[in-house]
Amino acid sequence: MTSWQRVDIDGVYVGYTGHLAISGPACNAFGRDYADLTVEVVYESASRLRVSILDTAESQFRIPESVIERPKIPRESFVDSSDLVFNFVSTPTFEFWITRRDDPTGIPLFDTRIASLPPTPIPPVIPEDESTALRGFPLVFEDQYLQITSALPYGANIYGLGEAWASSGFRRDVGSDGGRGTVQALWSRDAKSREDKNTSAGGDALLLTPPKSNVSLVQYRMIGGVLDFYFVAGPSPIQVIEQYSEIVGKPAWMPYWSLGFHLCRRGDDNLNDTKAHVARMRDENIPLEVMWNALDLYHDYRAFTTDPERFPIAEHAAFIRSLVSDPYVARRHRPLTQIHVEDIPLIDPYIATQNNDTDIYYPYLSGVEQNIFVTNPDSSMHLGRARAGTIAFPDWFAQNTQSWWTDAFRNWSATGIDFDGLWIDKSFPNSKYCSPAYGKLGYHTMETNATHAPGYIELDVHNLFGLMEARGTYETLRALRPGERPFVMSRSTFPSSGRWAAHWLGDNHSIWADMYKSIAGVLQFQIFQMPMVGADACGFNGNSTEELCNRWMQLAAFHPFYRNHNDRNASPHEPYRWESVAEATRVATKVRYQLLPYWYTLMVNASRYGTPPVRALWFEFPDEEDLFNVDRQFLVGRDILVTPVLEPGAVTVKGIFPGLSSGTVWRDRYTHQLVPRNSRTVTLDAPLGHINVHVRSGAALLLHATPGYTLSELRNGSYEIVVVLDEAGFASGKVYLDDGLSDPPGAHTYLHIEGRRDFVELVTRPSRWTIVPALQTVTVLGVKARPVEVHLRVMFGPRKALHNWTYEDELQRLVVNGLRIDLNWVVSELRWT
Repeated sequence: MTSWQRVDIDGVYVGYTGHLAISGPACNAFGRDYADLTVEVVYESASRLRVSILDTAESQFRIPESVIERPKIPRESFVDSSDLVFNFVSTPTFEFWITRRDDPTGIPLFDTRIASLPPTPIPPVIPEDESTALRGFPLVFEDQYLQITSALPYGANIYGLGEAWASSGFRRDVGSDGGRGTVQALWSRDAKSREDKNTSAGGDALLLTPPKSNVSLVQYRMIGGVLDFYFVAGPSPIQVIEQYSEIVGKPAWMPYWSLGFHLCRRGDDNLNDTKAHVARMRDENIPLEVMWNALDLYHDYRAFTTDPERFPIAEHAAFIRSLVSDPYVARRHRPLTQIHVEDIPLIDPYIATQNNDTDIYYPYLSGVEQNIFVTNPDSSMHLGRARAGTIAFPDWFAQNTQSWWTDAFRNWSATGIDFDGLWIDKSFPNSKYCSPAYGKLGYHTMETNATHAPGYIELDVHNLFGLMEARGTYETLRALRPGERPFVMSRSTFPSSGRWAAHWLGDNHSIWADMYKSIAGVLQFQIFQMPMVGADACGFNGNSTEELCNRWMQLAAFHPFYRNHNDRNASPHEPYRWESVAEATRVATKVRYQLLPYWYTLMVNASRYGTPPVRALWFEFPDEEDLFNVDRQFLVGRDILVTPVLEPGAVTVKGIFPGLSSGTVWRDRYTHQLVPRNSRTVTLDAPLGHINVHVRSGAALLLHATPGYTLSELRNGSYEIVVVLDEAGFASGKVYLDDGLSDPPGAHTYLHIEGRRDFVELVTRPSRWTIVPALQTVTVLGVKARPVEVHLRVMFGPRKALHNWTYEDELQRLVVNGLRIDLNWVVSELRWT
């Protein structure tokens, strides 16, 4: 069994660097063992530590900085002040472990010591999977196989490890408490929402707990590259996520219109079908912000084409113009938001080849001319098969690919196609596979010996394809629509994809289990720094029932990306298909749209600080350990708790209300009734068409008060403030408002709302952005006694007595109407006595 001994490790200003030499015979299990390795330890900040193990000759593939930019090495030293400590021994073999500096228990966060791991050999932990047999835990470093193992506390709470449709839900199964463990091969491929199979990200991991062991473990198995680990200290869950954003980059700024409701159906036969969707949505008064087109738009499934008979360009362009003619839109160079009918088309990354010499297909011919396609080892073009026939693949490492990609979209747009965003599918990419010595890497994807510029092989760069396509598409939109925020929707992802794209959770099914698992999918991508994410509501594959679609449309309204979409082989399930679903959608969308100033601020904070907009309950209440398994409820930001119905036939639902022991109280979003505090778990009424939403004490929310069909109408309406005082009589909230479109973000207004026992204060910090609508209503919950007088004071002027207010003892609710407060005033104070 291969082992490694330290030859030397030297301290440097920012950490350590050392040399490891192989000890004993080489393993050479799946390639050749390297004889010499280098260990680099860098304390990059007070809360971040990087440990890299690489071959000393540096012949192994490393992700170029041009693909993922790494954090800069600090100018100051954190070796003695970091929250994290790198510990190691070198005899009889090199082992290391990471601890917290201020933790008196010394419990490691990561621990490769053999003495800390269970004794071996261990028979297959999952009986039918021989790969889960554990015969030892050596550090293996070969050219096509790397392995490293860390002990974990028994039953550790593990989340993430790439996108997965896990049977265990959001918390990954580590093999304790009756679970089987997790064996996850994260090789980017076209996988449907299949349980315990990866769907779109990269890396290999095992989470296991051997029988009768009091230790769990994680083992990473890789097929190339180097071992490159970042450790972050937190200590809170949200801080961990924010610190991860400093490694992979902050998410892209989203346009405001992307928070509206989206509709798509694969199977529209022609433009009249699309027109019918839009007309029905308007007739049923179901808000529609963005209309999408799938493959149906194409001619012969070829990217950058439009079927001239089914989707004629002139008629298509006229239809879009007819939908954006309202006066608000006409006053602006580009609308703040509108119905973007067909403005987001689907684009496959592969390009159909020529059928014959008379087949003039410009994207292919120009790609050949500019040498931008992936090749075989003999320099011939690497070809695949897909719905467009024989295909070639863009090489995102090639010099001319970005300009070729942008030109293809520019030329398509010049034909009359208009788009405000782009939807990139099949970015795994799709084709056939070949297998290395140790088995299949997946299916329906490129062969692993395909060659990229400047000599990279597919085996090394496969998982980067979707990331690089997303970045290329983002830059294309920036070039074609300068000054506007690009909106790119990507299927395949990799660390840092959130800098360039949003994500949907793939081709799910119209079943209750998939609706439930969409919550875990959304929570996963909050960790991954790709917060604009959601599932296809009502399911993509299969036939939805009225009840399922009713519940799912309401649940999806509280996910960042809100879209109804399904396949041509399934029964249509647009929300207007059933009256109960139409009404449920209207109700949920009304609440979502009221909350959009709150939602938008959460998305801005994600882009600025890496703070997750959607949160598991334990993100906010990490000391309540029984919340670690809760994934049937979630929080939108700090203050909004969502408790959906996830089972057929239910008319009640059980909800956990955390924080009661620390004084947190919760109020019903619709009625403002207090949730009883005599029990942490409450059975809530949940008739069909109703989703339970509760507001946390201490919240201060700015809401859209005037309904609008589109977001442009909504943003022209008035505002309302709702303040929920906590037990100490305090509440606060912050709001960021701008035009929702400019890139880079510029003029904006920042509002701070603060509530006390006897007043609400609004402080505005404008930065060249003028808020046109006024604040009409302030609602304060938790006012202990009926006021005698209510006054308004603006800009430190005299107090003005108000008379248009009401108070309800049962709800402790004070409502002040008719205020007409200009939100651009620096200070406004509403006080009661």
